[in-house]
Amino acid sequence: MLISNLFAIILQYLYLKLGIVCERDLAEVCRDHYAHFINVI
Repeated sequence: MLISNLFAIILQYLYLKLGIVCERDLAEVCRDHYAHFINVI
């Protein structure tokens, strides 16, 4: 369980850096990057 918590903290840190650099959240970046049918899933 400790490893999963550590992994979650690392992911949140990376998403924070993405938000600071791109000034957008993960959902907006995925919507622009992936095709429409993948975003629906």
